[in-house]
Amino acid sequence: MKNFFLAICYIFTIKIGFCQNPFNVNVPEKVLTTFSDKYVNASVGYWEVIDGKYRVFYDYNQRFQYIIYDANANILETGIFTEKSAAPSNLVDMFLQKFNLLQHTETYVSNTSKGVNAYLLVGEDEENKHEMLVTEKGQIIRTYKQKLLTREQKAEIRKQLQNQETKQDKIQW
Repeated sequence: MKNFFLAICYIFTIKIGFCQNPFNVNVPEKVLTTFSDKYVNASVGYWEVIDGKYRVFYDYNQRFQYIIYDANANILETGIFTEKSAAPSNLVDMFLQKFNLLQHTETYVSNTSKGVNAYLLVGEDEENKHEMLVTEKGQIIRTYKQKLLTREQKAEIRKQLQNQETKQDKIQW
C-alpha cells in the first residue's frame, strides 16, 4: 500500500518531482490543526488550494485519501482512492472533450463522502493539470484545473527544499 501511496504522490507531483507541499500553499492554522489533531499518524503527500478551499492528500492506515476543508476547517468532501483503474470509455471521452485534451494520464476509483463510487480522471495540457470526479453514470461531482509550475518555479522550490534539508542536517549534528 505504501508503494501505491508513493505512486499516486509521484503522479500528482510528476511535474515537480517531490511530495512536500510543492505548491507552497498557505494553509490556515485552524485547518492544519484540525487535520493534524484527527490524523496524528498520517503521512501527508501535499496540500493544494481549490477555489479557496484546502485539499490535503495523505496516507492513513495504509489508505490513500483526501479531505477538502473550507477556511474555517469544516470538512466539505472526503475521498478514498481504492485503486488505479481504467474508466469506461464514455467517461474518458467526456473528460477529454470538457478540457479539450488529447489523452488523459491517470484514472482512480474513489469513494467520496457522499457514498458515491466515482472515477477521478487526471490529465494535463501544456499549462494546466485537469481533474474531473465523475460518477459511473456520468454525473460530474466536481472539476478542477490548476496551473502547472514553470521550470523556474520548480527550480526555486527545489532550492528552498535543499536549503531546508541542509539546515536540518546542521541542527541534527
